[in-house]
Amino acid sequence: MIRTLPYRTAAVLAVALAVAALPLTTAPTAHADDRACEQYLHSKKYQIGPRVNQACRTAYDRGKGPNREAICKEMLLKIEVKPSHAASACRLGVKP
Repeated sequence: MIRTLPYRTAAVLAVALAVAALPLTTAPTAHADDRACEQYLHSKKYQIGPRVNQACRTAYDRGKGPNREAICKEMLLKIEVKPSHAASACRLGVKP
């Protein structure tokens, strides 16, 4: 019986670690971020520079308020991104 206590303790710790790690391994990978916006524009052959970075960060930043998608789109339109591409990129930036 003395030998089983260390084994039980080890088993309980192993199960606890496995349960604690479960959310990390099953977390969804789809989320809004400025990189998705930039990657979309890059896939459409746009050069990614500071103004694209700023527009995409604006879409992602919840502190910019509910109009952040429109602000992002306007910023991209000013640097001659096609309206449909700007809308799609900014939508990727604000997706929950």
